[in-house]
Amino acid sequence: KLPFSVPPVPPVTIDNGDDDDDDDDVDIDVEAPDTVIDDAVDHSPAVTPAMPAVTPAMALRTEVPAAACVFGDFGICHWNVRSLNWEKAGHIGNLSALHHVDVWAVGETHVDSLPTGSMPSFDWHHVPRATGECGGVALGWRRNLLVGEPLSFPVGIDSSVEAAAVRLRPKAGGAAFVVAVAYLPPDAPSGVLARAGVKELLRVWKPDVLVGDLNARHITWDPTAHGSSSHSLCRGPHLLAAAASHGYSVSAPPEPTR
Repeated sequence: KLPFSVPPVPPVTIDNGDDDDDDDDVDIDVEAPDTVIDDAVDHSPAVTPAMPAVTPAMALRTEVPAAACVFGDFGICHWNVRSLNWEKAGHIGNLSALHHVDVWAVGETHVDSLPTGSMPSFDWHHVPRATGECGGVALGWRRNLLVGEPLSFPVGIDSSVEAAAVRLRPKAGGAAFVVAVAYLPPDAPSGVLARAGVKELLRVWKPDVLVGDLNARHITWDPTAHGSSSHSLCRGPHLLAAAASHGYSVSAPPEPTR
């Protein structure tokens, strides 16, 4: 559905970037039921359980560092936006039309309320950062195609994890599916992924696709990972293990999204 060819990838591929808040992308796409996508270092990954097939994540050739995949009949795109202002909201509207994006997963919104007026075709579920500046995640879906039901945030999740999930039901009929977005700051404890973070989100929400910037690097998907921070390097094995234990695979663009 998206305007680019998708090359074959091995059963488990993970792509991650640097340790910046918007530079560590990990995408998980498994042969099993679920698929996870991590957009850490300018690479975006996705997570999905046994339902429609998910294409490998690909970087969009656009003016914004976004990556996308296709889940069933719907195009899903992740963008670590670093402040969703009116101008960037306009980009979302334009890219949605040009690349047939039906679901947006946005990280680091940096706002208390979204400029939805610039994205009139989408309904949104936004979770701003509870304390401090920056942060915030959001999911948007085309209101003419999908009906969204935001899911409650699981109890006991580490406070450094920012995440949101929505159960989407196609208006034309068909099975509902769950899309989740997560953001983990580069300075968050490395054990969060395994102890009370992404692994727990996968267990409770059971998302069909999980996308986000987890700042988790591993040489399996990032040959330059040895140059990153200790937290980022430690998260890589945790992410790989969490995905495998819940039947997820990791998929990421073959090149950075920026």
